Amino acid sequence: MKPHRQFTSLIALTLFGLAGIGATADEPKDKPKPKITAAERVRIQAVQARPTFSRLLKKGQSVTLYQLRQEVPTGYQYQVRIVSDDQKKQIEDVLKRNRRELEDYQSKNSDLEGKIREATDRVKQAELREAQEQLRQSYKRPRPLPIDTQSATFYTISDVGFDYVGFERNGVETFHRLSSIHRIIRGVKLDEE
Repeated sequence: MKPHRQFTSLIALTLFGLAGIGATADEPKDKPKPKITAAERVRIQAVQARPTFSRLLKKGQSVTLYQLRQEVPTGYQYQVRIVSDDQKKQIEDVLKRNRRELEDYQSKNSDLEGKIREATDRVKQAELREAQEQLRQSYKRPRPLPIDTQSATFYTISDVGFDYVGFERNGVETFHRLSSIHRIIRGVKLDEE
């Protein structure tokens, strides 16, 4: 009898197992998953994205490198501005035009000052001073540019590592730690006249 009881219990277990499989097969496969809270979703996205400065900087980009005035215990902080070739050309054109207008103004102003000194007649001096004042009022201030672009010193990113960035200009490479880069700006907005 003993083997018969074992066989019966084996059949019962098998039937019980098959019934359980059948029951789970009837459940929908696309049943809703537990809801994720908004805070948990933000945390997951932050871990997946995890943007770093090294991802923003790519080899071959044209940039400006500006040393900020504040110094931290680890050294100086820098601001990097990524500029396209068109923006680079626009900046250079604005700087040339500003320089040309300033030189023209200074030349005319110094001519008037020389004439004022040479003039012996007070009426003539007054007329020349009036012309000088009109020149000052008519002089347009230079077109404003962000401070980091006013020197038109452009670098090319030569290398981007895990914790450093290489900047190349005129065949000379300078390397800075990513931790020393305080800010990265893409592009430059130039005011239209």
